[in-house]
Amino acid sequence: MEMSEIARTMSKRMPWPVAQRILSVAELPRRQGWEKTIAALSDQDMDFSEKLDVAAVSLVEHHLCGEKLVRVFKVGSTKADAIRAKVKRLEVPESVFGDVYPLYLDEDALADAPNKPTLVAVERAENGTAVVMASARIVTTREPLDANDLRDGLYDEYEEVYGLKHVRHQAMDVVWIPSSGNVIDIRIDFPQGMHRDVGEAAQAAVRYAFFKLIDFEDSLGVAVNLFPLINAIYRASKEGTVVELAFGTTTASTKHEKMRRKAHCLREEAYHKGGKAALSTPIEPYRLSVHWRRKIGRDKYSVPELSLHSSGRASADSHPELIDAVVRNCMGCDDFDYVKSRMEHFLPKN
Repeated sequence: MEMSEIARTMSKRMPWPVAQRILSVAELPRRQGWEKTIAALSDQDMDFSEKLDVAAVSLVEHHLCGEKLVRVFKVGSTKADAIRAKVKRLEVPESVFGDVYPLYLDEDALADAPNKPTLVAVERAENGTAVVMASARIVTTREPLDANDLRDGLYDEYEEVYGLKHVRHQAMDVVWIPSSGNVIDIRIDFPQGMHRDVGEAAQAAVRYAFFKLIDFEDSLGVAVNLFPLINAIYRASKEGTVVELAFGTTTASTKHEKMRRKAHCLREEAYHKGGKAALSTPIEPYRLSVHWRRKIGRDKYSVPELSLHSSGRASADSHPELIDAVVRNCMGCDDFDYVKSRMEHFLPKN
């Protein structure tokens, strides 16, 4: 692998703020945006040989943990042990994806690549094993348009105009089996702009493909209900920084708040506190995004983010359910494991 190839794959899957931090920690050059950064990392006069392994590991970890739609499953200890035994015997077959892993296929090759999950790697670590499956997936992106470039006068009444673009994306989905314990999770690549329905369909496809691979009955059961996390994390005043919140009130209204400055927490925002103080009963949160600021070096931080997005209608149910979490901005496995540990901390013990 060449550093330029790693950089190109990074550019196709990593948000720029995350990539900047990864390159900074690895002491690799970064410029203004991906195009100039890839050019710097492709410079033939520079010797990046000593940094190749570090960059490759960062790329693999982002495949495992970066920008994911996550479902968590608790299975019986006997089943967990049986799944571990099956995974231990997995062998990776040859495939168009596997031939270049951990790199991405180029645009021409991706156009003919399969859209069914294909095993490309079994990444083993001390705390568990990641079964990695690749596939070609259509992602819809939403991009702002300049109204001046459109037909004269047609869009004058609009302040902003957006266009939808369908992009063929190489997804890297993961089934994570811990070395001990009985909590298994499925992590679906979920880049910005991807519709939730596509992620939900991918969850089902990856789950089916995984159990077919290990020749075992699908015994994961129902995913863990994550809805209780929303209120529990919001109420823990010192837990992370809340940057998005939607909730219902006893005055029969709903509110959806976002922080423009992500260094500030919505819990302490004046308008939010004032509105809460005017109510006779507590608010009922049903949508939450929270991030944690984690020190990774001198004056360097990672900012992994957890989003739990339900709806006002779902929250009105006597037993509201939410089985999908979105985890973003992870630099690697340490960030993802930290977010997961906070989820486990706040989930009801039963």
